[in-house]
Amino acid sequence: MSTTQLAARVAASPGQGAVRLSIVAMGLGYAITGADPTILSTNLVKVEHGLQLSSNTGSFMASLATLSLAATILGAGTLGDLYGKKRLFVYGLVGTIVFDLLAAAAPNAAVLLIARALVGVSFALLLGLSLAIVSASVPTEKRAGAIGTYLASAFIVSAPMPLIGAALADAFGWRTLFLVAPAFALVTLPLVLRYTPEIPATPGRPLDVIGIVAAAVMLVSLVFGISQLQGGLTSTSVVPIVVAVVAGAFFVWWEFRTAHPALDIGLFRQRNFSVAVAAGIAFNFLTGGLTVVIGYYVVAVKGDSTFTTALFFLPAAAAQAVSAVLAGRLVQRRSARLTMALGLAFLIAACLVYAVLRQSTPLIVLGVAMVLMSVGNAFTQTPESDLMMSSAPPEQGGSVAAVKSGIGQAFYSLGPSVMTLLVGGFFLARWHGELAKRGYSTEQADQALQTAQSSIEGHLGASSSLNPDLLNQIVLGAQNVLAGAISTTCLIIAVIPAVALLVTWLGLREAKQPRPRRA
Repeated sequence: MSTTQLAARVAASPGQGAVRLSIVAMGLGYAITGADPTILSTNLVKVEHGLQLSSNTGSFMASLATLSLAATILGAGTLGDLYGKKRLFVYGLVGTIVFDLLAAAAPNAAVLLIARALVGVSFALLLGLSLAIVSASVPTEKRAGAIGTYLASAFIVSAPMPLIGAALADAFGWRTLFLVAPAFALVTLPLVLRYTPEIPATPGRPLDVIGIVAAAVMLVSLVFGISQLQGGLTSTSVVPIVVAVVAGAFFVWWEFRTAHPALDIGLFRQRNFSVAVAAGIAFNFLTGGLTVVIGYYVVAVKGDSTFTTALFFLPAAAAQAVSAVLAGRLVQRRSARLTMALGLAFLIAACLVYAVLRQSTPLIVLGVAMVLMSVGNAFTQTPESDLMMSSAPPEQGGSVAAVKSGIGQAFYSLGPSVMTLLVGGFFLARWHGELAKRGYSTEQADQALQTAQSSIEGHLGASSSLNPDLLNQIVLGAQNVLAGAISTTCLIIAVIPAVALLVTWLGLREAKQPRPRRA
């Protein structure tokens, strides 16, 4: 059965309204997987204090769901292909409800760690299957528009979820952080049961256990190693990345060798598929990295609160949702090539606006940069998703959607690590140079930096030996130097979407979509 025949068979049963509600439900599932870890990471201190966790245990707990998601994402997609995508997606929703409630009631660190690991497995089912369900639910010519609606639903729903989590934690305690995702899952579950069609499974194909395990080792090692890069090139970062490379090489070798691979590696030989992967790498890397840059700028340069950052994400998410719908229509009416090129151009523009931010720059300019980034993300991700799913054989739709998500997760994690290293390196070099002009040694410069950091964070005590005027000069100097380091970093990383744009324009071969006839 071809992809078109499968989509036609699925779409023949429910009405258009039911299909739209199913697509929105998939977007809700996608939103849960992105917002829940953000809620936890931004309120991590409350959880650490509540259960008296060490900072190391807290950091590991915060990343555990992401690691278990990476470990099981390909397995989730493959199991959905074999045993039913809707069924496994429902399991993911139920798991989110049960295991996040377990996390909320956790009496100790051990129970909380187990709960978060199982939450990550549930998220793998949601993230690995939602796009595959959307792709299989509509005819080929309507897939891009459906993906745009799916992404728009996810963007608009995920934006306020961290604010809701923070408000609940402040009002009722840290345990309520873990109630946000179950609440949204409870809303999503009846929509899926009622409106999502039964997509034919492809039983009989043996489960590629070796390939799935190799992919799990590769993704977990890669995500963990990347997360440790912010501490420099140490054994805790280098060894996992080396393991990931070895596991990845074995995975490719095994998938070529086995008769029933979890993923058809030959897909990467298709030009459109590979170009889509390259574009996905670019926008995920930038989105993850620039999100960290936003935090640096608002808190350390402007001296404002993280709540301000969260507020700026709301209009950006609204712009992103509208852009996803427009991008879906543009793919259908013109081409994925044009749409993706526009998205990457918006990302280049976002990098350039970030590069002009200074300590005195009005925050509205930051808002413009965030909107440009969000619009670029939507215009890039929509055709990327459409191109990758159009290449997927019907029996491997879940696997291809899972690979898309796995690659995105890895490079989204890489962005903050690389940009933190770049910003930190440029900052220290310029800081030492600035204070050297005033006659300070390297040791004195570092001591002044600690004083400035304490002052910015509001922790400076009365014991400081620096007079107030000099302290104000150092704080302002540190903020200006950090702004300059952010500017240099953003100019450098603008090369990434520029290269991706060139690859897209020269490498993507696609006929224009026929314009729909008017009645």
